[in-house]
Amino acid sequence: MATIVDSEREAPVKSLVIRLMLESTTPNGFRLRYRSGVGVRGIGEMVYQFDVICPGNTLVSCGVRMPLYVRDLVRAQTGRECLPAGERFWEAMCEEALSNYLRSNHRMPIGDVLCVVDLTPDLLRWINTVVEALT
Repeated sequence: MATIVDSEREAPVKSLVIRLMLESTTPNGFRLRYRSGVGVRGIGEMVYQFDVICPGNTLVSCGVRMPLYVRDLVRAQTGRECLPAGERFWEAMCEEALSNYLRSNHRMPIGDVLCVVDLTPDLLRWINTVVEALT
């Protein structure tokens, strides 16, 4: 158990801005970093930005576009209007889609932008697993 001494209690509290950065790695060596809260709403879509560190340590910025109709597909598939974890669910789903793409294709998407236009079997499996685990 930690003990706080008087001098530590009296230390001034500094204001810190902490930006949450999540990272995952594909089996073939691509590392994905997503900065939570940077999804941008476009016309009829959301765009999430990831930094991808390729196997040769090259850093590439990659966008994942998700048309809003894909959210409707997910809601229809799960039978749920509200999904667990709110906006973080969609961020994580885009990360999963990018991870699946990099694992399958061994390269960045053309133009460094991936568009999620349908629910692949891998994404459906991920969606069902996450919804079941978080409800």
